[in-house]
Amino acid sequence: MSVGLLPIGAWWFAQTSVIGFAANLIAVPWITFVVVPMLLLAMLFDAITGWNGLYAVPAALLEPLWSSLAAAAASPWAQWQFAQFGLWALMLAVVGAAWALLPRGVPMRAAGLLLMLPLLWPRHEDLSEGEFELTVFDVGQGLSTLVRTRTHAMLYDTGARVSADFDFGDAVVVPSLYALAVGQLDRLMISHLDDDHAGGRGAVKRAFPEALESIGNEADPAPRCEAGQHWTWDGVRFDVLHPPQHFPDLDNDNSCVLRIASPRGSALLPGDIGTLIEQRLVREQVAAIDVDVVVAAHHGSKNSSSPAFVAATSADTVVFSRGWRSRFGHPAAEVVQRWMTAGAVTSDTAVQGAITIRFDRNGAIVHSARDDSAVFWREHGHDAVLSGSR
Repeated sequence: MSVGLLPIGAWWFAQTSVIGFAANLIAVPWITFVVVPMLLLAMLFDAITGWNGLYAVPAALLEPLWSSLAAAAASPWAQWQFAQFGLWALMLAVVGAAWALLPRGVPMRAAGLLLMLPLLWPRHEDLSEGEFELTVFDVGQGLSTLVRTRTHAMLYDTGARVSADFDFGDAVVVPSLYALAVGQLDRLMISHLDDDHAGGRGAVKRAFPEALESIGNEADPAPRCEAGQHWTWDGVRFDVLHPPQHFPDLDNDNSCVLRIASPRGSALLPGDIGTLIEQRLVREQVAAIDVDVVVAAHHGSKNSSSPAFVAATSADTVVFSRGWRSRFGHPAAEVVQRWMTAGAVTSDTAVQGAITIRFDRNGAIVHSARDDSAVFWREHGHDAVLSGSR
């Protein structure tokens, strides 16, 4: 079962269990030959005599197995993530699994396992000096954006924490980072403390504890991102444009505004800033906000993307990160129309899934999960008029 299901499980779920074989080696015969027969006997006894006390026996037999499996599930070996691999790798692995499971006596059956090795080869294309890639994950009503250069990676925001048992950092962001073969996260920048931007922070920090952290709120113990901070990775420059030093905590307007630029193109991540901060950037840093790609501020709220700001960015592409049928009405229809009138092509994570923009020698090339994996999608109407994903 472990060998036969490995290729399909890796393809659909991008993960497998290293200790699954050992767990099933114990669990399957214990359930089959011990627990189930005793349960059937208890059911028969109940049907004949009307006494259900015998059910305690299979329950007691199941308890130690359940405790052991719970301990195994908490082990680091319980789940091993795969980076995305190509269809050709899946086909080879399926052939290899079938070969390895041929009847005893067939020569070189173990050689079939070698055909599973391509599952370990990431599909992701390498970046060259000066190139970078922006991936806006689909985290519902929230934001999480991965920025990659040739040898570095940073995460801007982590999505929301929906309940005590579910957050998008654990459910979407961390698995997506593994799927994109991000083995090390160099920086984690939290724009501000709103839950839809910082709720998945704990899950990301547990998975990538080495990441240098910064945040827009002075009240948070993490170092603050401040205007003037900058660094360069692999020919790509990162500049923090806002907030300035000693800026008071003003909720959304505390958001770290990050500019990313190289000879291949430029992008702006403004967090949840509103029109007041947009006007300040237009007055004081108009050259810095002239970029090719913008992740729309505050998910396309009507309190952001002011006409002066949209005009100053002169962006060719704008990405809206928001929830499907957002209860906040994001993105506002007038905001979408404003960007489109300014000549920007719009993309929407609620409609297209994760949006990836690669800045290479061909300029800013936009892809979406819907484009690349159409089998997972169904046609839906939506409340924002989009001008296309490319």
